[in-house]
Amino acid sequence: NRYGFQNNPEFKKLYKRAVKTGGFPGGLANDGNTCFMNSVIQCLASSNELRAFLAAFATQKAAEDETDDSQEKNSDIFSAALLELIDSLNSKHGNRAPTYKTKDLLRVMKDSPNKHLFLGYNQEDAQEFYQNLMKQVEKECTDLAKSQNIDVKVSENYVPLPENAITGLDSLGYLGNVYVPVSQIDPADSENEKNYLPYKLLTPVDGLQCDRIGCVECGEMGGIRYSVTSGLALNLPMDGATRNRFTLGELVSEFCKPDVIDGVECNRCSLVAVRENLAERLQNLEQNETGMAGAKLLKEKIESRLTEIDEVLSKRCIHDDVYEKLHTKNMVRKSRKVKQSYLSRPPALLCIHVNRSVFDPRTYMVRKNNAKIDFPLELDMSDFVASVDDINTDARLEFRKQDEETKKIDRSNTLKYELKSVISHFGTHNYGHYIAYRKHRGNWWHLSDEIVRLSTQEEVLGSQGTFMLFYEILDNDTVCEFSDNSSDSDESSDEGEERD
Repeated sequence: NRYGFQNNPEFKKLYKRAVKTGGFPGGLANDGNTCFMNSVIQCLASSNELRAFLAAFATQKAAEDETDDSQEKNSDIFSAALLELIDSLNSKHGNRAPTYKTKDLLRVMKDSPNKHLFLGYNQEDAQEFYQNLMKQVEKECTDLAKSQNIDVKVSENYVPLPENAITGLDSLGYLGNVYVPVSQIDPADSENEKNYLPYKLLTPVDGLQCDRIGCVECGEMGGIRYSVTSGLALNLPMDGATRNRFTLGELVSEFCKPDVIDGVECNRCSLVAVRENLAERLQNLEQNETGMAGAKLLKEKIESRLTEIDEVLSKRCIHDDVYEKLHTKNMVRKSRKVKQSYLSRPPALLCIHVNRSVFDPRTYMVRKNNAKIDFPLELDMSDFVASVDDINTDARLEFRKQDEETKKIDRSNTLKYELKSVISHFGTHNYGHYIAYRKHRGNWWHLSDEIVRLSTQEEVLGSQGTFMLFYEILDNDTVCEFSDNSSDSDESSDEGEERD
Protein backbone atom coordinates (compact mmCIF):
# COMPACT_ATOMS: atom_id res chain seq x y z
CA ASN A 1 0.00 0.00 0.00
CA ARG A 2 1.00 3.66 -0.12
CA TYR A 3 2.48 3.54 3.39
CA GLY A 4 4.91 0.81 2.38
CA PHE A 5 3.90 -1.33 5.36
CA GLN A 6 3.07 -4.50 3.41
CA ASN A 7 6.64 -4.81 2.11
CA ASN A 8 8.14 -4.28 5.55
CA PRO A 9 9.05 -7.55 7.37
CA GLU A 10 8.88 -5.83 10.74
CA PHE A 11 5.40 -4.54 10.00
CA LYS A 12 4.26 -8.02 8.92
CA LYS A 13 5.51 -9.36 12.24
CA LEU A 14 3.67 -6.54 14.03
CA TYR A 15 0.49 -7.31 12.12
CA LYS A 16 0.60 -11.03 12.99
CA ARG A 17 1.13 -10.21 16.66
CA ALA A 18 -1.76 -7.73 16.61
CA VAL A 19 -4.15 -10.28 15.10
CA LYS A 20 -2.98 -12.97 17.52
CA THR A 21 -3.66 -10.74 20.54
CA GLY A 22 -7.21 -9.88 19.49
CA GLY A 23 -6.92 -8.05 16.23
CA PHE A 24 -8.56 -4.89 15.01
CA PRO A 25 -10.61 -2.47 17.08
CA GLY A 26 -13.95 -1.52 15.57
CA GLY A 27 -14.57 1.45 13.32
CA LEU A 28 -17.39 4.00 13.47
CA ALA A 29 -19.79 4.88 10.67
CA ASN A 30 -19.72 8.46 9.40
CA ASP A 31 -23.32 9.62 9.36
CA GLY A 32 -22.57 12.86 7.55
CA ASN A 33 -19.61 14.89 8.89
CA THR A 34 -19.41 12.96 12.16
CA CYS A 35 -15.64 12.46 12.01
CA PHE A 36 -15.24 14.98 14.87
CA MET A 37 -17.43 12.78 17.05
CA ASN A 38 -15.97 9.45 15.96
CA SER A 39 -12.41 10.57 16.67
CA VAL A 40 -13.27 11.59 20.24
CA ILE A 41 -15.10 8.33 20.98
CA GLN A 42 -12.20 6.27 19.63
CA CYS A 43 -9.72 8.19 21.76
CA LEU A 44 -11.79 7.80 24.92
CA ALA A 45 -12.10 4.08 24.18
CA SER A 46 -8.33 3.81 24.63
CA SER A 47 -8.49 4.87 28.29
CA ASN A 48 -8.46 2.24 31.03
CA GLU A 49 -9.29 4.92 33.58
CA LEU A 50 -12.45 6.07 31.83
CA ARG A 51 -13.60 2.54 31.02
CA ALA A 52 -13.23 1.48 34.67
CA PHE A 53 -15.08 4.61 35.80
CA LEU A 54 -18.00 4.01 33.40
CA ALA A 55 -18.19 0.35 34.41
CA ALA A 56 -18.40 1.28 38.10
CA PHE A 57 -21.13 3.80 37.30
CA ALA A 58 -23.12 1.26 35.24
CA THR A 59 -22.91 -1.30 38.04
CA GLN A 60 -24.19 1.16 40.63
CA LYS A 61 -26.94 2.38 38.31
CA ALA A 62 -28.08 -1.16 37.55
CA ALA A 63 -28.22 -1.96 41.27
CA GLU A 64 -30.36 1.13 41.86
CA ASP A 65 -32.69 0.22 38.99
CA GLU A 66 -33.39 -3.16 40.59
CA THR A 67 -34.80 -1.46 43.67
CA ASP A 68 -36.60 1.43 41.96
CA ASP A 69 -38.74 0.68 38.93
CA SER A 70 -39.47 4.37 38.36
CA GLN A 71 -35.89 5.19 37.53
CA GLU A 72 -34.44 5.26 34.02
CA LYS A 73 -32.99 1.96 32.89
CA ASN A 74 -29.39 1.61 31.79
CA SER A 75 -30.46 1.53 28.14
CA ASP A 76 -31.61 5.14 28.50
CA ILE A 77 -28.47 6.33 30.28
CA PHE A 78 -25.81 8.04 28.19
CA SER A 79 -22.86 6.79 30.30
CA ALA A 80 -24.07 3.20 29.97
CA ALA A 81 -24.53 3.61 26.21
CA LEU A 82 -21.01 5.06 25.96
CA LEU A 83 -19.60 2.11 27.91
CA GLU A 84 -21.42 -0.35 25.64
CA LEU A 85 -20.05 1.33 22.51
CA ILE A 86 -16.52 1.46 23.95
CA ASP A 87 -16.65 -2.24 24.82
CA SER A 88 -17.88 -3.03 21.31
CA LEU A 89 -15.03 -1.07 19.75
CA ASN A 90 -12.53 -2.81 22.01
CA SER A 91 -13.79 -6.34 21.37
CA LYS A 92 -11.59 -8.89 19.62
CA HIS A 93 -12.36 -8.66 15.91
CA GLY A 94 -9.55 -10.71 14.42
CA ASN A 95 -8.21 -9.50 11.07
CA ARG A 96 -11.25 -7.42 10.08
CA ALA A 97 -12.68 -4.27 11.64
CA PRO A 98 -16.49 -4.14 11.80
CA THR A 99 -18.24 -0.78 11.65
CA TYR A 100 -20.41 0.31 14.56
CA LYS A 101 -23.05 3.03 14.56
CA THR A 102 -23.45 5.80 17.12
CA LYS A 103 -27.22 6.22 16.86
CA ASP A 104 -27.96 4.58 20.23
CA LEU A 105 -25.43 6.87 21.91
CA LEU A 106 -26.76 10.03 20.26
CA ARG A 107 -30.34 9.05 21.07
CA VAL A 108 -29.64 9.45 24.79
CA MET A 109 -27.22 12.38 24.51
CA LYS A 110 -28.88 15.57 25.70
CA ASP A 111 -26.58 17.98 23.84
CA SER A 112 -25.91 15.81 20.81
CA PRO A 113 -24.68 17.44 17.59
CA ASN A 114 -27.38 18.95 15.39
CA LYS A 115 -28.34 16.89 12.37
CA HIS A 116 -29.99 18.28 9.24
CA LEU A 117 -32.33 16.05 7.25
CA PHE A 118 -30.49 16.40 3.95
CA LEU A 119 -27.06 17.76 4.82
CA GLY A 120 -26.16 15.52 7.74
CA TYR A 121 -24.19 16.99 10.64
CA ASN A 122 -22.44 20.34 10.70
CA GLN A 123 -18.66 20.28 10.73
CA GLU A 124 -18.14 20.69 14.47
CA ASP A 125 -15.18 20.96 16.78
CA ALA A 126 -13.96 17.72 18.38
CA GLN A 127 -13.10 19.69 21.52
CA GLU A 128 -16.67 20.97 21.79
CA PHE A 129 -18.07 17.45 21.45
CA TYR A 130 -15.62 16.16 24.06
CA GLN A 131 -16.73 18.84 26.53
CA ASN A 132 -20.43 18.09 25.95
CA LEU A 133 -19.83 14.36 26.30
CA MET A 134 -17.97 14.66 29.59
CA LYS A 135 -20.51 17.20 30.88
CA GLN A 136 -23.29 14.66 30.41
CA VAL A 137 -21.27 11.88 32.03
CA GLU A 138 -20.65 14.19 34.98
CA LYS A 139 -24.34 15.12 35.25
CA GLU A 140 -25.45 11.49 35.30
CA CYS A 141 -22.89 10.67 37.99
CA THR A 142 -24.12 13.63 40.00
CA ASP A 143 -27.75 12.53 39.60
CA LEU A 144 -26.87 9.01 40.75
CA ALA A 145 -25.07 10.37 43.82
CA LYS A 146 -28.07 12.55 44.68
CA SER A 147 -30.40 9.56 44.46
CA GLN A 148 -28.12 7.81 46.98
CA ASN A 149 -28.31 10.84 49.30
CA ILE A 150 -24.68 11.74 48.68
CA ASP A 151 -23.95 15.46 48.91
CA VAL A 152 -22.61 16.62 45.55
CA LYS A 153 -23.04 20.37 45.99
CA VAL A 154 -19.97 22.51 45.53
CA SER A 155 -19.16 23.60 49.06
CA GLU A 156 -18.45 27.22 49.89
CA ASN A 157 -17.90 26.51 53.57
CA TYR A 158 -14.48 26.36 55.18
CA VAL A 159 -14.04 23.25 57.31
CA PRO A 160 -11.38 21.62 59.48
CA LEU A 161 -9.36 19.04 57.57
CA PRO A 162 -11.20 15.69 57.93
CA GLU A 163 -9.37 12.54 58.93
CA ASN A 164 -7.85 10.73 55.92
CA ALA A 165 -8.64 13.73 53.69
CA ILE A 166 -6.98 13.94 50.27
CA THR A 167 -4.72 16.96 49.72
CA GLY A 168 -1.96 17.92 47.32
CA LEU A 169 -0.79 15.06 45.10
CA ASP A 170 -2.00 12.29 47.40
CA SER A 171 -3.68 9.33 45.66
CA LEU A 172 -3.75 10.74 42.13
CA GLY A 173 -6.76 9.32 40.33
CA TYR A 174 -8.93 9.53 43.44
CA LEU A 175 -12.38 10.97 42.79
CA GLY A 176 -14.25 12.92 45.43
CA ASN A 177 -13.33 15.84 47.69
CA VAL A 178 -9.82 17.24 47.46
CA TYR A 179 -8.96 19.82 50.14
CA VAL A 180 -7.14 23.13 49.67
CA PRO A 181 -5.95 25.36 52.57
CA VAL A 182 -7.90 28.58 53.17
CA SER A 183 -4.60 30.30 53.97
CA GLN A 184 -3.89 30.17 50.23
CA ILE A 185 -7.41 30.95 48.97
CA ASP A 186 -7.98 33.95 51.25
CA PRO A 187 -4.79 35.08 53.02
CA ALA A 188 -6.70 37.87 54.80
CA ASP A 189 -9.04 35.47 56.60
CA SER A 190 -7.11 34.91 59.82
CA GLU A 191 -10.07 33.20 61.51
CA ASN A 192 -10.01 30.32 59.00
CA GLU A 193 -6.31 30.09 58.25
CA LYS A 194 -6.21 26.52 59.60
CA ASN A 195 -9.33 25.41 57.73
CA TYR A 196 -9.78 23.99 54.24
CA LEU A 197 -12.12 24.24 51.26
CA PRO A 198 -13.15 21.04 49.42
CA TYR A 199 -13.19 20.81 45.62
CA LYS A 200 -15.07 17.94 43.99
CA LEU A 201 -13.42 15.84 41.30
CA LEU A 202 -16.16 13.78 39.65
CA THR A 203 -14.64 12.08 36.59
CA PRO A 204 -11.18 10.78 35.57
CA VAL A 205 -10.56 13.88 33.41
CA ASP A 206 -11.07 16.27 36.35
CA GLY A 207 -8.06 17.99 37.85
CA LEU A 208 -7.29 21.17 39.78
CA GLN A 209 -5.78 24.27 38.23
CA CYS A 210 -4.25 27.06 40.33
CA ASP A 211 -3.78 30.69 39.29
CA ARG A 212 -1.83 33.41 41.06
CA ILE A 213 -2.17 37.13 40.30
CA GLY A 214 0.06 39.39 42.33
CA CYS A 215 2.13 42.55 42.47
CA VAL A 216 5.84 42.10 41.79
CA GLU A 217 6.65 45.31 43.69
CA CYS A 218 5.17 44.43 47.10
CA GLY A 219 4.18 40.77 46.72
CA GLU A 220 0.49 41.47 47.41
CA MET A 221 -1.73 38.63 46.19
CA GLY A 222 -5.48 38.32 46.62
CA GLY A 223 -5.32 34.56 47.01
CA ILE A 224 -4.59 31.48 44.92
CA ARG A 225 -7.55 30.81 42.64
CA TYR A 226 -8.32 27.11 42.36
CA SER A 227 -10.71 25.67 39.79
CA VAL A 228 -11.73 22.22 38.59
CA THR A 229 -10.70 21.69 34.98
CA SER A 230 -11.41 18.86 32.53
CA GLY A 231 -8.39 19.40 30.32
CA LEU A 232 -5.49 21.58 29.33
CA ALA A 233 -6.06 24.13 26.54
CA LEU A 234 -2.80 25.17 24.88
CA ASN A 235 -2.17 27.97 22.40
CA LEU A 236 0.58 28.16 19.83
CA PRO A 237 2.97 30.98 20.91
CA MET A 238 2.08 34.38 19.44
CA ASP A 239 5.75 35.20 18.84
CA GLY A 240 6.19 31.97 16.92
CA ALA A 241 3.99 32.86 13.96
CA THR A 242 6.84 32.20 11.54
CA ARG A 243 7.77 28.85 13.06
CA ASN A 244 6.38 25.64 11.64
CA ARG A 245 7.29 23.29 14.47
CA PHE A 246 6.86 23.22 18.25
CA THR A 247 7.27 20.65 21.00
CA LEU A 248 4.46 19.83 23.40
CA GLY A 249 6.78 20.81 26.24
CA GLU A 250 7.12 24.29 24.76
CA LEU A 251 3.35 24.70 24.60
CA VAL A 252 2.80 23.57 28.20
CA SER A 253 5.66 25.84 29.32
CA GLU A 254 3.92 28.70 27.51
CA PHE A 255 0.75 27.87 29.49
CA CYS A 256 2.72 28.16 32.75
CA LYS A 257 4.67 31.23 31.66
CA PRO A 258 4.13 34.42 33.73
CA ASP A 259 1.87 36.95 32.02
CA VAL A 260 3.01 40.49 32.91
CA ILE A 261 0.33 43.19 33.26
CA ASP A 262 1.61 46.77 33.51
CA GLY A 263 -0.14 49.82 34.96
CA VAL A 264 -2.41 48.01 37.41
CA GLU A 265 -3.65 49.61 40.63
CA CYS A 266 -2.26 47.73 43.62
CA ASN A 267 -4.02 48.01 46.99
CA ARG A 268 -0.89 47.66 49.09
CA CYS A 269 1.39 49.85 46.97
CA SER A 270 -1.27 52.58 46.86
CA LEU A 271 -1.79 52.48 50.64
CA VAL A 272 1.97 52.67 51.13
CA ALA A 273 1.93 55.79 48.95
CA VAL A 274 -0.91 57.25 51.05
CA ARG A 275 1.00 56.46 54.23
CA GLU A 276 4.18 58.10 52.92
CA ASN A 277 2.23 61.24 52.02
CA LEU A 278 0.49 61.39 55.41
CA ALA A 279 3.77 60.80 57.27
CA GLU A 280 5.37 63.67 55.34
CA ARG A 281 2.43 65.97 56.16
CA LEU A 282 2.63 65.00 59.82
CA GLN A 283 6.35 65.73 59.90
CA ASN A 284 5.74 69.16 58.37
CA LEU A 285 3.07 69.91 60.96
CA GLU A 286 5.38 68.94 63.80
CA GLN A 287 8.22 71.06 62.43
CA ASN A 288 5.98 74.08 61.90
CA GLU A 289 3.74 73.64 64.91
CA THR A 290 1.84 76.87 65.60
CA GLY A 291 -0.30 75.72 68.50
CA MET A 292 -3.46 76.53 66.59
CA ALA A 293 -6.45 74.34 67.40
CA GLY A 294 -6.97 73.50 63.72
CA ALA A 295 -3.41 72.26 63.30
CA LYS A 296 -3.70 70.15 66.44
CA LEU A 297 -6.95 68.57 65.21
CA LEU A 298 -5.43 67.85 61.78
CA LYS A 299 -2.43 66.23 63.42
CA GLU A 300 -4.68 63.95 65.47
CA LYS A 301 -6.64 62.92 62.37
CA ILE A 302 -3.46 62.14 60.46
CA GLU A 303 -2.09 60.09 63.35
CA SER A 304 -5.37 58.19 63.61
CA ARG A 305 -5.39 57.47 59.87
CA LEU A 306 -1.75 56.34 60.00
CA THR A 307 -2.64 53.90 62.78
CA GLU A 308 -5.48 52.48 60.66
CA ILE A 309 -3.26 52.15 57.62
CA ASP A 310 -0.46 50.49 59.60
CA GLU A 311 -2.92 47.95 60.97
CA VAL A 312 -4.18 47.13 57.47
CA LEU A 313 -0.66 46.95 56.03
CA SER A 314 0.27 44.41 58.70
CA LYS A 315 -2.25 41.95 57.26
CA ARG A 316 -1.30 39.39 54.61
CA CYS A 317 -3.86 40.68 52.14
CA ILE A 318 -5.83 43.92 51.71
CA HIS A 319 -9.39 43.49 50.50
CA ASP A 320 -10.92 46.00 48.10
CA ASP A 321 -13.57 47.25 50.55
CA VAL A 322 -10.93 48.08 53.17
CA TYR A 323 -8.73 49.71 50.55
CA GLU A 324 -11.57 51.93 49.29
CA LYS A 325 -12.09 53.36 52.78
CA LEU A 326 -8.45 54.30 53.34
CA HIS A 327 -6.94 55.34 50.02
CA THR A 328 -7.14 58.75 48.35
CA LYS A 329 -7.69 58.98 44.60
CA ASN A 330 -4.69 61.22 43.99
CA MET A 331 -2.42 58.72 45.72
CA VAL A 332 -3.07 55.69 43.48
CA ARG A 333 0.18 53.89 42.70
CA LYS A 334 0.28 51.88 39.48
CA SER A 335 2.41 48.78 39.56
CA ARG A 336 3.22 45.66 37.61
CA LYS A 337 1.28 42.48 38.27
CA VAL A 338 1.96 38.96 37.08
CA LYS A 339 -0.59 36.24 36.36
CA GLN A 340 0.60 32.65 36.29
CA SER A 341 -1.12 29.27 36.07
CA TYR A 342 -0.19 25.68 36.85
CA LEU A 343 -1.99 22.42 37.32
CA SER A 344 -2.18 21.83 41.05
CA ARG A 345 -3.52 18.30 40.83
CA PRO A 346 -3.35 16.65 37.40
CA PRO A 347 -6.13 14.23 36.43
CA ALA A 348 -5.87 10.50 35.84
CA LEU A 349 -6.75 11.03 32.17
CA LEU A 350 -5.13 14.21 30.86
CA CYS A 351 -6.82 15.69 27.80
CA ILE A 352 -4.73 18.30 25.97
CA HIS A 353 -6.31 20.53 23.33
CA VAL A 354 -4.09 22.47 20.92
CA ASN A 355 -5.84 25.62 19.74
CA ARG A 356 -4.72 26.15 16.15
CA SER A 357 -6.93 29.16 15.43
CA VAL A 358 -4.99 32.38 14.83
CA PHE A 359 -6.07 35.83 13.68
CA ASP A 360 -4.50 36.91 10.41
CA PRO A 361 -4.02 40.73 10.53
CA ARG A 362 -3.58 40.84 6.75
CA THR A 363 -6.98 39.36 5.91
CA TYR A 364 -8.77 40.14 9.22
CA MET A 365 -9.88 36.51 9.27
CA VAL A 366 -9.25 33.55 11.54
CA ARG A 367 -7.11 30.87 9.98
CA LYS A 368 -5.59 27.57 11.03
CA ASN A 369 -1.95 27.33 12.11
CA ASN A 370 -0.61 24.09 10.60
CA ALA A 371 2.60 23.94 12.66
CA LYS A 372 3.87 20.45 13.51
CA ILE A 373 3.64 19.48 17.19
CA ASP A 374 6.26 17.05 18.47
CA PHE A 375 4.89 15.10 21.43
CA PRO A 376 6.34 12.24 23.51
CA LEU A 377 5.04 8.74 24.19
CA GLU A 378 5.73 9.39 27.87
CA LEU A 379 5.01 12.83 29.30
CA ASP A 380 6.55 14.04 32.55
CA MET A 381 4.24 16.67 34.06
CA SER A 382 6.38 17.41 37.13
CA ASP A 383 7.63 20.73 35.68
CA PHE A 384 4.06 21.92 35.09
CA VAL A 385 2.46 21.05 38.44
CA ALA A 386 2.38 23.17 41.58
CA SER A 387 0.97 21.20 44.50
CA VAL A 388 -0.51 23.05 47.48
CA ASP A 389 2.62 22.57 49.59
CA ASP A 390 4.83 23.92 46.81
CA ILE A 391 3.15 27.31 46.25
CA ASN A 392 4.55 30.70 47.29
CA THR A 393 1.89 33.23 48.29
CA ASP A 394 4.34 36.13 47.90
CA ALA A 395 4.08 37.26 44.27
CA ARG A 396 7.66 38.54 44.31
CA LEU A 397 8.85 34.96 44.62
CA GLU A 398 8.70 32.11 42.13
CA PHE A 399 5.25 30.52 41.92
CA ARG A 400 6.71 27.19 43.01
CA LYS A 401 9.04 26.90 45.98
CA GLN A 402 11.06 24.21 44.23
CA ASP A 403 11.99 26.65 41.45
CA GLU A 404 13.90 28.76 43.99
CA GLU A 405 16.18 25.83 44.72
CA THR A 406 19.08 24.63 42.64
CA LYS A 407 17.99 21.03 43.00
CA LYS A 408 14.58 19.94 41.80
CA ILE A 409 12.29 18.06 44.13
CA ASP A 410 12.28 14.38 43.22
CA ARG A 411 8.70 13.28 42.60
CA SER A 412 9.72 9.83 41.39
CA ASN A 413 7.27 8.50 38.77
CA THR A 414 4.05 9.92 40.20
CA LEU A 415 3.65 12.51 37.45
CA LYS A 416 4.53 10.35 34.44
CA TYR A 417 1.87 9.94 31.76
CA GLU A 418 1.56 7.49 28.86
CA LEU A 419 0.19 8.56 25.48
CA LYS A 420 -3.04 6.67 24.78
CA SER A 421 -4.54 8.43 21.77
CA VAL A 422 -4.27 11.38 19.38
CA ILE A 423 -6.75 13.36 17.27
CA SER A 424 -5.42 14.97 14.10
CA HIS A 425 -7.23 17.49 11.93
CA PHE A 426 -6.61 17.96 8.23
CA GLY A 427 -8.01 20.87 6.26
CA THR A 428 -8.75 24.53 6.87
CA HIS A 429 -10.08 26.38 9.91
CA ASN A 430 -13.70 26.02 8.74
CA TYR A 431 -13.62 22.65 7.03
CA GLY A 432 -11.63 19.45 7.22
CA HIS A 433 -11.45 15.89 8.50
CA TYR A 434 -10.61 14.41 11.91
CA ILE A 435 -8.82 11.09 12.36
CA ALA A 436 -7.64 9.28 15.47
CA TYR A 437 -4.63 7.27 16.48
CA ARG A 438 -5.12 5.03 19.48
CA LYS A 439 -3.14 2.44 21.37
CA HIS A 440 -5.03 -0.82 21.78
CA ARG A 441 -3.61 -4.05 23.21
CA GLY A 442 -0.09 -2.74 22.83
CA ASN A 443 -0.46 -1.74 19.17
CA TRP A 444 -1.10 1.61 17.52
CA TRP A 445 -4.06 1.96 15.15
CA HIS A 446 -5.07 4.60 12.60
CA LEU A 447 -8.84 5.21 12.59
CA SER A 448 -10.66 7.33 10.03
CA ASP A 449 -14.36 6.67 10.70
CA GLU A 450 -15.03 3.11 9.43
CA ILE A 451 -11.52 2.70 7.98
CA VAL A 452 -9.21 1.03 10.49
CA ARG A 453 -5.62 -0.01 9.84
CA LEU A 454 -2.59 -0.94 11.87
CA SER A 455 -0.18 1.92 12.48
CA THR A 456 3.25 2.28 14.03
CA GLN A 457 4.73 4.31 16.83
CA GLU A 458 6.83 6.21 14.29
CA GLU A 459 3.77 7.16 12.22
CA VAL A 460 1.94 8.43 15.30
CA LEU A 461 4.85 10.57 16.47
CA GLY A 462 5.34 11.93 12.96
CA SER A 463 1.68 12.75 12.39
CA GLN A 464 0.57 16.23 11.32
CA GLY A 465 -2.36 18.37 12.44
CA THR A 466 -2.30 17.33 16.12
CA PHE A 467 -5.50 18.68 17.66
CA MET A 468 -6.06 16.71 20.87
CA LEU A 469 -3.87 14.38 22.93
CA PHE A 470 -4.95 11.96 25.63
CA TYR A 471 -2.40 10.89 28.24
CA GLU A 472 -3.09 8.44 31.07
CA ILE A 473 -1.24 8.50 34.36
CA LEU A 474 1.25 5.70 34.97
CA ASP A 475 1.53 3.61 38.12
CA ASN A 476 -1.97 4.45 39.30
CA ASP A 477 -3.37 1.90 41.72
CA THR A 478 -6.94 3.20 41.44
CA VAL A 479 -7.49 2.03 37.87
CA CYS A 480 -9.23 -1.27 37.14
CA GLU A 481 -7.54 -3.63 34.75
CA PHE A 482 -8.99 -3.49 31.26
CA SER A 483 -11.00 -6.58 30.39
CA ASP A 484 -12.38 -7.42 27.00
CA ASN A 485 -16.08 -7.98 26.56
CA SER A 486 -15.43 -11.05 24.47
CA SER A 487 -13.77 -14.42 24.68
CA ASP A 488 -10.55 -15.55 23.02
CA SER A 489 -12.60 -17.59 20.59
CA ASP A 490 -14.33 -14.57 18.98
CA GLU A 491 -14.68 -15.01 15.25
CA SER A 492 -13.29 -12.36 12.93
CA SER A 493 -15.84 -10.18 11.16
CA ASP A 494 -16.13 -9.19 7.54
CA GLU A 495 -14.74 -5.78 6.62
CA GLY A 496 -17.42 -3.17 6.12
CA GLU A 497 -19.98 -4.95 8.31
CA GLU A 498 -22.10 -2.42 10.19
CA ARG A 499 -23.34 -3.01 13.72
CA ASP A 500 -25.88 -1.00 15.64
